Amino acid sequence: MNVSFPGYGALAQLLGIGNVWVRDWRHVWLEVDSSTVLDYIRTPSLVPWQLRVRWLNCLYRISTMTFKSSHIFREGNRVADALANHGTSLSEQIWWDVPPPFILSYYERDFLGMPNFRLRSLDLKPWMNDRGFEFSIGEASVAAATEEQNHTEL
Repeated sequence: MNVSFPGYGALAQLLGIGNVWVRDWRHVWLEVDSSTVLDYIRTPSLVPWQLRVRWLNCLYRISTMTFKSSHIFREGNRVADALANHGTSLSEQIWWDVPPPFILSYYERDFLGMPNFRLRSLDLKPWMNDRGFEFSIGEASVAAATEEQNHTEL
């Protein structure tokens, strides 16, 4: 599938709603990290023409459900993020009746209501000097000395 296709995220939602429909689930909360998909739900005329008929069928199915949709940043739903990343390597659709092993740690954190953070490393070398590092953030300044400077001789 062409990943640059503008309706790619919508296609994934179509498949998901289709799976929900055949399983006769009638209370659904769709959390997506794509504000475009939410725009498509609110304004179907925005949907790319290639998906329009399928999308209208999907909206019909949604209209028969108790349905809620909301936006969530990818960092907020690590389970969905891991599943989406896994899905990019698949050539066919897969359905699991239980959480697959590669998401269990994220699933458990989500179940327990623990927060999710996406951390990135911060390279401090540009701020290093012979005394350690120093930099200012607004009014607050931060400094750390090297181990040698923290050591005092007796």
